[in-house]
Amino acid sequence: MLMPAAVLVLIMLAGIAFDYSHLYLAKRDLASLADSAANNAVTHGVDQASIRRGDGYALDPDLVQRSVVASIAVHSRDLHLVGEPEVEMLTPTQVRVTLVARIDFVFTKAVPGVRDSETVRVTSVADARAN
Repeated sequence: MLMPAAVLVLIMLAGIAFDYSHLYLAKRDLASLADSAANNAVTHGVDQASIRRGDGYALDPDLVQRSVVASIAVHSRDLHLVGEPEVEMLTPTQVRVTLVARIDFVFTKAVPGVRDSETVRVTSVADARAN
C-alpha cells in the first residue's frame, strides 16, 4: 500500500528537480544572450564620425540600441522575453544590457497552488577598450 504513494512522491520530486534544472539552464541561456547583445553593442555601435574627427572611440546610442535589438531577435527564439531590453550607456565606451524573461515550468504546472512560471532578470556589461 505504501509503494504507490512512494512512487507518486518520487515522480513529483523528479518533476520539481527537472523544472528547477530547466530554470537554471534557461537563466544561463538568457545570461549568454545578454552577454552577446552587450558585446555586439560595443562592437557594432561604434560612432564612425567620432573616429574620423579624431575624438577617439565612442559609441552611437542609436546604433547600440539597434544592434542589441537585432542580436536579441536572432538569438531568443526559445526565451519568452518580458518587455523590451534595457540598454544603458554607462560611459562613452561601456554598455549595460538588462533582459527579463519568463521561464515556464514543465511539470510543476500540474501541482495545485504552485507557480507555473518564474521571471528571471539578467544584466550584462560590456566595455570596448583599445588595448
